[in-house]
Order: sequence, then structure tokens, then C-alpha cells
Amino acid sequence: MAVSLDDWIAVQDLLGRYCWYFDEGMGPEWASLYTEDGIFEGTRPEPTVGHAALAQAPVGSAAHFKGRIRHQFGNVHFEEQTDPNRLVAKFYNQVSTWGMDNGNQLLMLAICTAQLVREGAGAPWRIARNTIRVLK
Repeated sequence: MAVSLDDWIAVQDLLGRYCWYFDEGMGPEWASLYTEDGIFEGTRPEPTVGHAALAQAPVGSAAHFKGRIRHQFGNVHFEEQTDPNRLVAKFYNQVSTWGMDNGNQLLMLAICTAQLVREGAGAPWRIARNTIRVLK
């Protein structure tokens, strides 16, 4: 099943907010992009599961990087799905820092596979699981 233009736009917006909320240290807002039992995995020894744990990730990152971190996603590709309320989005995510003691740098380049769900047509898309494969 092809992805509709409305869904394409909604997912682009979701991923944009994903980057902005994380970079700005907006923990509760970032966690709200996930399902209640959502999973973020691939950059830490153990997966981060559920809203309470997910909300801590952006806060800790903002403190550690002093607000000098930015995520940029691109090359979004959707895998074919038969369920209209499920999508798998694959995309690149580039993470950079600047103005730190070690100067400006590419912190990470990753391939992300986000399993997205919604509760019906017109409902917002949420991240059920985002799996990160770090390239650099």
C-alpha cells in the first residue's frame, strides 16, 4: 500500500518534532511522540522503554551538550505495509555538536528504522519503536 500525501506530511512533521524536541531538551514532548510503551534502542547499552524513561533522554543530552547538539534527518523511505495504521520509516540521522571543548564535530551518523502506529485514519502517528544503527 502506498503512503498517502497526508501521511507523508504527518510523518515528516513527526520526525521534525522528534529532532527539535530532543535538541531543545523537551523531555515530555519528545516522549509524547512515542506510544506509552515506546522503545528507543541502539545508542545505549539497554533500550529505553516507556514515557517516563524516554522523557529523561533529551533532558540529559541537553545538559551534557549544553544545548549545542542538533539532529538532522533525511532520505526518508517507507517500506510497503498492508495495515493502513502501521508504517515503517527508514531514514538517516546526522547528529552534530558545536562550540564544545573539542570543537565542532559530526557526533553520529545513523540509519534509523522507526516503526510507526496510529489508532485509525486521521489519528496522529506515534513511534512504537525506533531502532538506531550507528555508522559513525
